[in-house]
Amino acid sequence: MPSNPYRTEEALIAACLSGDPEAWECFAVQYRRIIRSTAAQLRRGQHAASTDTDDLEGHIYQKLLEDDRRRLRAWKGRAKFSTYLVQVTRNLVLDYYALRNKGPLSEAYQAHTEGASMETSLEDEEIQRARQELFRAAVQGLPEKQAMIIQLRLAGKTLNEIAAITNRPLGTIGVENSRAMEKLRVAMMDRMQELKDGE
Repeated sequence: MPSNPYRTEEALIAACLSGDPEAWECFAVQYRRIIRSTAAQLRRGQHAASTDTDDLEGHIYQKLLEDDRRRLRAWKGRAKFSTYLVQVTRNLVLDYYALRNKGPLSEAYQAHTEGASMETSLEDEEIQRARQELFRAAVQGLPEKQAMIIQLRLAGKTLNEIAAITNRPLGTIGVENSRAMEKLRVAMMDRMQELKDGE
């Protein structure tokens, strides 16, 4: 466990907002229990025992890093950060399950797959192949450690299993997974826009 050189919550969060990797590792160690216990409590309430707590934890880290860390930036110090983090975690977990269990995106996907023809057109196959190639290229463009995490995730490994395989702290794996997912999202969007523009 790394020592925490940040004397206050404010100092730690400020360092995280500046992108300091050591700060993120300290953040993961310091707040992991809060995130996991809050997520586990809500998971039981959602009757979603099949969801891996490590995957849910990774989702929360990903959301904390999204949009230039806007959820961390929203903390104004009026309450303890741990109190604020519990509420943020609750909201993220509820959103996670709403999207997967009841949300319009999952309903639309289910309707699409149920109503889809068994035959796929040649054009659809070409589009799918192009997307897969873009994704592979985006993964290859990641830093080595992040690319390894994504490849292991694609192989069906949980974040906990990846931490054991790579002999790295789970919190660090969660943060790296989140960063990799955000880089992939941006790279795919940029490339799709380039293709749309005819480049």
